[in-house]
Amino acid sequence: MELDVTKLNMGEIELLHWQYDSPMSVFKTQLWKTITCADNANLGRLKAGYPDQIQAYISFVGDPKFWPDVLIRAGLAKKAPEPVVAPGNNVAGNDGGELPGEKKAPKKEYGH
Repeated sequence: MELDVTKLNMGEIELLHWQYDSPMSVFKTQLWKTITCADNANLGRLKAGYPDQIQAYISFVGDPKFWPDVLIRAGLAKKAPEPVVAPGNNVAGNDGGELPGEKKAPKKEYGH
């Protein structure tokens, strides 16, 4: 599949490059490193100069539907992939101990 950036804003395009470790200018690379390390107060300050980038990052880390949508609009996916849920994360009905579709091994009981 070929990347189609016509349906993405600049922040989403740069997020794709950052996520896939594509070549960017030294400035953009450092900007994304700064964004990913910034606390909320500094993200607010950065948003004054880079609103698309900050909004893309906030959506990326906070909205599980955002990234699949970006991939679809960029022509890199045909449908939304299933969200990846880390073990212990209580997202999407996960009980916190297994990945979706994963079966737990029965607990061994030791008698005395």
